[in-house]
Amino acid sequence: MFKNSIVTVSFILIAAAAQAQSEISKIVKTSAHFSKDYVEGNIEGVANAYAIDGILMAPGKEIIVGRKAIYDFWMSLPKSKLLAHRTKSDTIIIKRNEAHDYGYGFVTLKPENPNDTPKEQSLFKYYILWEKDKQGNWKMKMDVWNTRDSNWKK
Repeated sequence: MFKNSIVTVSFILIAAAAQAQSEISKIVKTSAHFSKDYVEGNIEGVANAYAIDGILMAPGKEIIVGRKAIYDFWMSLPKSKLLAHRTKSDTIIIKRNEAHDYGYGFVTLKPENPNDTPKEQSLFKYYILWEKDKQGNWKMKMDVWNTRDSNWKK
């Protein structure tokens, strides 16, 4: 009886770990899609990555609440020289229908001199609270980032 209980608990733990990894993969995919939309200027796609009541905390800005206000924020930014955008999660912790994700962000900008080769730069660190919606999609409930010191080296 005791041996059967250990086997059952082991299978439950393995299944839970596989489920968590599957959810982490979905979050990473959603994040990559956000970056793609941002680089391509698809601000509607960017805004739709947030929960309807999502919160955005951008450096030097007031707290922005709601998908429409978040859309307006992203639309207000000047058209940039952005060639690439990506995030690299250091940690993603799943807790039921929420996930805590933090790490670093990288961008590649068009160089001032067209003869120069574009270089990826690590410009920000971030924290995202993800929330699973009723359809099972991960949405950003809270998105916070700040810039890193220009002298920072990793």
